[in-house]
Amino acid sequence: MMNRRSRNRGRRRRRKRFNPLGCFFQILLVLILAGGLYVGYTYFTLRQSVQQINNAALQLHESGPEREEVREESVEVGEDSISILIMGIDTGGERTDVGRSDIMIVATLNPNTDQATITSIPRDSYVEISGVPSRDKINHAYAFGGPNMAANTVQNLLGIPIDYTFSMDMDGFVRAIDALGGLTITPVMTFEQGEHQFVEGQTQIMDGEAVLDYVRNRYTAGGDYGRQERARQVAEALFGKIQNFDTLTNVNELITVFSETVATNLTISDLQDIALDSNEIFNNLETLNLEGEGEMIDGVYYEILNESVVADVSQKLQENLGME
Repeated sequence: MMNRRSRNRGRRRRRKRFNPLGCFFQILLVLILAGGLYVGYTYFTLRQSVQQINNAALQLHESGPEREEVREESVEVGEDSISILIMGIDTGGERTDVGRSDIMIVATLNPNTDQATITSIPRDSYVEISGVPSRDKINHAYAFGGPNMAANTVQNLLGIPIDYTFSMDMDGFVRAIDALGGLTITPVMTFEQGEHQFVEGQTQIMDGEAVLDYVRNRYTAGGDYGRQERARQVAEALFGKIQNFDTLTNVNELITVFSETVATNLTISDLQDIALDSNEIFNNLETLNLEGEGEMIDGVYYEILNESVVADVSQKLQENLGME
């Protein structure tokens, strides 16, 4: 078995061949599930974009509560198991409020076992919001206190530390899809949303607005679980597009979109390390879902999570994070 020192030497050798553009597209195998799109043209440009993104994230973190520390020791990306809370925020365009995290996904990456998990959390999950004396929908945590309150709430729900957060608003999602030239998708169900109609089995090229409508419908077409299924389908379409990154022509536009609509506390070095491990880790990717039943409480719809499912998911995440 390769020890960590040998592994580190291997990583240093690989870094000599580091391709910023190619590796950043590999990172999307984790980050794109929340609608995030990270792309660059040169290492210098990437560093500038990341700095803008980190500054935006810093303002968000400082405006909310402090992050509750769960780990006794700090972790290092590329060396230790880490978790990332990925969020799609329902703002953008004319909406300038803080917004709610309508897409919430927890990714855990273990570079030592080459294992990864992606866990979807229903937006209407009825949970205890960290720092709030009553239960509410989990997507309200972001509205109440930004990424830190959202992270604290997820930590309490799943019993794991959230090391990093990554968020992108819906306006950025639409602009990024358009900059990619749209996505070719075959709808898995028939329904209408907004100005768009989707027919099961009828393949179409969707622009950003159409893709957003395709994934945002949650009142019909399978409810929130149907939406999660369609989001994974969109992710696969994005993966296919991104794997041919050398054919993209709007790289500069993608950089602009990313720097204007994304906030993350991951650094350029962190993202590089994730990219270097992506080929091995994503071959062992497990997709998990929190499940429950809908219930009306005081006239408001909530998703009451199944406690045994939450416990099972929590255990799997803890195992992948190497928690005792």
